Amino acid sequence: MLHASQPGASRRSLLCGAAALAAALSLGLPSGRVRAAEAPDGRTLLEKFLSGVACASGAFEQETITREGRRTGAASGEFAFLRPSKFDWQYLKPYRQRIVGDGEMVRIYDEDLMQVTEKKMTDAVAATPAAVLFGAGRIPADWVVVAEPGVVSLTPREAAGGFERIEVAFDASGLPNALGLVDAFGQATRIRFTRFTPGTPAPERFVLRVPEGVDVMRDAQ
Repeated sequence: MLHASQPGASRRSLLCGAAALAAALSLGLPSGRVRAAEAPDGRTLLEKFLSGVACASGAFEQETITREGRRTGAASGEFAFLRPSKFDWQYLKPYRQRIVGDGEMVRIYDEDLMQVTEKKMTDAVAATPAAVLFGAGRIPADWVVVAEPGVVSLTPREAAGGFERIEVAFDASGLPNALGLVDAFGQATRIRFTRFTPGTPAPERFVLRVPEGVDVMRDAQ
């Protein structure tokens, strides 16, 4: 989710590349989120979700919209998380890539490159857009929050990692329906959760066993 000309980097940045974002509710997330005027505002729903759902698994569909409005980068996959710092984000189509956080390290496995990249799970990683949903369970204190019924938009006071805005939409049950991101290039990434099931995933979901013959690289921190 960096620049459109960097598809490999764009796959990684959801969990490993940015501190997110926002004020204007303009990402055009999928319909189905709570809209009635009497529905809880998005901040209330987000805080309730962060405090009440410690673990879940599910599936997602993702697309990128360029600044010119062109749709690119359609992908789909599965995810799981266990607060405060374990997650498994897998792209299954059209490429296969897995991003796993075990509480200490983040490992990114690119099957087509036969390569695993390792990163320490620092505070910077913990403040990525996905960590708003899957991380420590709180909204960063210095982010600006704008809410309306069923949706919340967040903006860091200082943009980091190339992202400027994040928007989270909720369904009628109070679970996330979609996640939207806008980066510094004016490009939007939309993630629709097609399945979101609270419950503890199997522990092995958060362990990446490096296949034989795959190169392992350590990113400089």
